[in-house]
Amino acid sequence: MGAIFLNIYFDWLAMLTAGIISLVMLYGFSNLKLFFQPLPSPK
Repeated sequence: MGAIFLNIYFDWLAMLTAGIISLVMLYGFSNLKLFFQPLPSPK
């Protein structure tokens, strides 16, 4: 019972970590694209 619970917990933790990392990468990539635009962004 404990091993199954730990297995599910670590699977969920790995999925959550992968999702957060992909979101951070997408967010950083869009920020880099906005930051390196040839035209200055309006403020």
